[in-house]
Amino acid sequence: MARKLGALLGSLTLVATAVAVSAPSSAQDDAAGRGSAKVASTKVVVGHDLASAGLVEDFVGCTGSTPPAPQRLQRMGGTLGTHSIGWQPGAGYGAGALAHVAHPTSLSVFQGDVWFPSGHGTGYAVAYYNDNVGPGIWFGFEPLTYNGSGFATADLASASFEWHLVGGTSQQGPFFDTIAGFPNRVTGAGGGPAGDAGGTNVGIMMGCEGQPYYFDNLRLADAVDQTVYDFEGATSASRLGWSIRGKKVNYQSLKVPYGQKLWVAGDSYDPAARTFIAGQGTLYQQAFGSGLRKIATGTYDTRRYVTKKVRPTRQTTYFFNTPGNDTYDSSDATALTVRVVGDLKAGLNTLQLHPGGRVVLSGRLLPGNKGTRVSLQQRKGGWKTVDTTRSGRKGTFSVGVTARRLGKLQVRLRVADGGGNIGFLTIPQTVQVKARAKPKPPPRNISPEGPPPEQEQHYPPAPSRGTTVKAPGALHLGPLVTPALPTPAPPPTCIWLGAGQPAPCLPGRD
Repeated sequence: MARKLGALLGSLTLVATAVAVSAPSSAQDDAAGRGSAKVASTKVVVGHDLASAGLVEDFVGCTGSTPPAPQRLQRMGGTLGTHSIGWQPGAGYGAGALAHVAHPTSLSVFQGDVWFPSGHGTGYAVAYYNDNVGPGIWFGFEPLTYNGSGFATADLASASFEWHLVGGTSQQGPFFDTIAGFPNRVTGAGGGPAGDAGGTNVGIMMGCEGQPYYFDNLRLADAVDQTVYDFEGATSASRLGWSIRGKKVNYQSLKVPYGQKLWVAGDSYDPAARTFIAGQGTLYQQAFGSGLRKIATGTYDTRRYVTKKVRPTRQTTYFFNTPGNDTYDSSDATALTVRVVGDLKAGLNTLQLHPGGRVVLSGRLLPGNKGTRVSLQQRKGGWKTVDTTRSGRKGTFSVGVTARRLGKLQVRLRVADGGGNIGFLTIPQTVQVKARAKPKPPPRNISPEGPPPEQEQHYPPAPSRGTTVKAPGALHLGPLVTPALPTPAPPPTCIWLGAGQPAPCLPGRD
């Protein structure tokens, strides 16, 4: 709603002494009635969504005649929480939030914190009562002036407001009294304010001279209700997803093989406006058995993410946080958990053996988990566990089985969950089990007492004149015998053996 003081009050000039604003006080103590045992409830106002907290945006005409189209403001920093909201309504009008007080005759706290970055500003505190019998509205106001720096508190529960009946059969007033005291003492042709029967709406409207201002920490308390309104930035909804090929981003937790490369990506959006927003964010990771570690910081917008390429080797949880800005509160994305299937490097000691031999599989689990159960399974109709061990230091292990039957022996490894890795089965390996070879029998018809086998005779060619021939040391001439002669041997005589080659000369007997 909008109220124009000039129209409501005719030629009335607003010259009442302005209520000064002072340094902010404790919100909880003030809302609880300055040290009473009451405990204030806090309502968080998200951005300018006043209706969600039961508030109403209102304007009051200071000198202007045309209702404004105000600029709504938000900023990091306030006197309660992380943000405050504000208005720049345009010269001649004040703007702010109205709150309902159900039991105004016992109003004990009415405070709000105001800040003008320019160091100066003016406005009004306002209150509205319905008339108890007629159609009119009792309207009360108190001028406010801000001078200084930083947030300051307007304390209005004991301020004397100027009251007028507007919209009835005739204007009545002015009357001067507090919000709590006015219904108990004022009566007239209009019947007087309704008081607790209808409650009152109160608010602080600032910015009459056109300067922007910010508002936070509205505190109200009566005999029954105590409420603190915390004005915060708009809600942001951070998101954290993953992508393997750098295209579509998915937002569910996933399971990957050991060492799989992927990108984690974070951004944020406005859930109320359903639009993506720009800002800064930070990525964190926490691997199984390790602490939280920051891995990337960057900016995101409507087209880009904050990203980081990762290769998890064990279960890892990723986090993304946006610290907020003048418009939006900070937010944390839903954590993203990447579960990692383990891996190994292993080998068989043989691919072929005889019955009674042993097949051994040895290796190392990746990424080196100690104490993980490793089982060797053999196919015997179904898969049966035949040996089990636990990985040692750096993930080493060794398991084996003895071959009993001829044929194919198929084995595989079953690795259990452990060390932040999902267990797995290896591809079956086949080993051939073969019979031992029979010994060979000795050669037939070989006797050490028998005659030596005949050998083919080989003779060197006849020497040419002037050439020396050396008989081969291994030359055998066979069973040739030179007969004994009674007379001295004649000169050496060369004989032919009929083999088509000349033989060496044989010397005679001495």
